Amino acid sequence: MKQRIEIESLTKKYTIPSVVTMPENEGPHPVVVMCHGTGSNKDEAGNLYVELADSLAKQGIASIRFDFVGNGDSKEDYIGYTLTSAVDDVKSVVEYIKQHPSLSEEHMGCVGFSQGGSVMVLSVSEIEEFKCGVGWSAALTLIEMANEEMRKTAETQGWAWLDFDFRDSVRLSKQWMDEAAKLDLLPLLERRGLPLLAIAGTLDTVVPCACSEKMVKATHNPQSELMLVEGDHIFCVFEHDRVWKPVVEKTTVWLKEML
Repeated sequence: MKQRIEIESLTKKYTIPSVVTMPENEGPHPVVVMCHGTGSNKDEAGNLYVELADSLAKQGIASIRFDFVGNGDSKEDYIGYTLTSAVDDVKSVVEYIKQHPSLSEEHMGCVGFSQGGSVMVLSVSEIEEFKCGVGWSAALTLIEMANEEMRKTAETQGWAWLDFDFRDSVRLSKQWMDEAAKLDLLPLLERRGLPLLAIAGTLDTVVPCACSEKMVKATHNPQSELMLVEGDHIFCVFEHDRVWKPVVEKTTVWLKEML
């Protein structure tokens, strides 16, 4: 069962467009929170998060996927999107889970894709309810998204245009750049030590698969796993299912074991 909802932000500044996918059996269900990547939306590229949500539901696991500020069905301007706002959105979703009788706050995991993988690490390091994390093509560093010219522009006007080849340009804030410049994820993974599944494509030219290997090693957790697939940053989702289907299948099996 899928339901479109609006989750109120803890900051009370906006609502978060979300989709809850429930298994058919009775709850309370384990639940997975999904964080999408840069400029994407709650369904992710090629509907990968829709595929994951359906796969999890068949195994008795609920999920919530949502749009960060300025993405998908969000009514906000992208300039409001920062790493801080992203983690706040995850916290808002977690609060919704705590109040939902069919969702178990005792069995929660978090999945993140690309920049969403960075947000996943930040979130599981702060939110104690999370029992594990999954990174798909997860980024260790982000500041490279803003070149020197963009940073100079942001210094004077507070933002700079960020261009995409798959959607309209957006205003990237100086706050995002400042936070991205200070991003240091490996110590967070080491300190929390939660089980982490990291999946990356060996042909990824956006985020090197070595980032996923470093993340897994940083957890020092015997339940953490690294899975490399012969695919690009988005697991060849628009070309064939030889790459992305095993990603969804492995994630589902691993989360069922962890939760």
